[in-house]
Amino acid sequence: MNKKKRAAIAFCKPTLTMLVLLTLIACSNINHDNYNKLESGMSKEEVIVILGQPEQCEHAFSFETCRWGDDDKNIEARFAADNLLAKTAAGL
Repeated sequence: MNKKKRAAIAFCKPTLTMLVLLTLIACSNINHDNYNKLESGMSKEEVIVILGQPEQCEHAFSFETCRWGDDDKNIEARFAADNLLAKTAAGL
């Protein structure tokens, strides 16, 4: 591979990576608008359509609590019998 091709690849690779990361951040489903779309009684599948797949879900007794996002910015939803009971948010 010649020097020009190596230089072009060296420039394009980090630039492309940055563009992908910015796109992912801009397209995040963890936001105030989507939080407000969540309504009591929605099924877990309806919530997933709005927020995407949760990062984690925990089961306790007959409840399931799922979390989208991280410690700084997140939405949590509690389900019983696959129906949304409660929701909380941080950092939106």
